[in-house]
Amino acid sequence: MRVHLNEEYVIVGKDRMPIAGIMDIDEFGDYLAIHDRKVRAMIAKGHQDSLTGESRQAANLLDELQDRKGRKVT
Repeated sequence: MRVHLNEEYVIVGKDRMPIAGIMDIDEFGDYLAIHDRKVRAMIAKGHQDSLTGESRQAANLLDELQDRKGRKVT
């Protein structure tokens, strides 16, 4: 519980050598995701799209969906 509450790492060692680290599970999920090639490729594509103007604001997408359906999208 201490790791999650204080956003700290716990290092486990043997003979003064670190052998394992404990981190918050949410942070670990982020760590795994950023090391996944598919996730990195999606991030790079999204970044490139934003640089070239191919992306759009979420509010605009919601407005477009609302217009198509003729009702409010939440």
